[in-house]
Amino acid sequence: MSDDNLKLWDKVKITPPEHVKPPTKGTKGLSSINAYYVFEKATEVFGLIGHGWGYSLLKDEYIDGEPIFNKDGDTVNSMKKHHIMNIMFWYMHEGKKCEFESIGSTEYISKNKYGLSSDGEASKKSLTDAIKKALSMLGFCADVYQGKFDDPEYIESISNELAVENAINKDLELAKQSQELANEVDKVIGQIGDARSMSELEGLYKSLARKLQNKEPKFLIKLVKAKDAAKDKLEEE
Repeated sequence: MSDDNLKLWDKVKITPPEHVKPPTKGTKGLSSINAYYVFEKATEVFGLIGHGWGYSLLKDEYIDGEPIFNKDGDTVNSMKKHHIMNIMFWYMHEGKKCEFESIGSTEYISKNKYGLSSDGEASKKSLTDAIKKALSMLGFCADVYQGKFDDPEYIESISNELAVENAINKDLELAKQSQELANEVDKVIGQIGDARSMSELEGLYKSLARKLQNKEPKFLIKLVKAKDAAKDKLEEE
């Protein structure tokens, strides 16, 4: 694959964590991206909406979903309904207009513990969904859609990189992050020294060793030495 094909993708794939909302606890949904961050990023890359990028409406409809039964489960009271919006998304690339279809959807009528519920902003949400999905296919916020925000270490890594990038004094920010990491290493080393079993020792070691893989080698070397010393101590007991 040509690197040219990934220029746009690589430019927009990383999402600042402050614009990402984690999924609701107890659900299997994706992290939610602030729509206006995505719109702002599209404007930064392509230009003003209507000039550098935009969309036209192809379809706007409500469709029936699954039946809604009463509490006894034997009588249909209503049907769930979904709002579907189909758009033609377009953007300007090297002076040429590129376009493709995208579909957004929102649950319009559903059932909750209080009875039937309807969403008065279904059409607005479906449009936002369609635009975000279109931009995601160009690489916008790809790290969220790829599930990387499920990994706390990825979020911390991106936060640190952006902090350095946006810092007035980049050397000072790097020194600050290095000191914070050194403090964390010292804390874990203390816990390793107090470990009462091999399983506890390995758990503490692995939790930090993975994080240190792409950091300054001195931190991982220090951690390995502490692990070996603690292991010898446990074996002697």
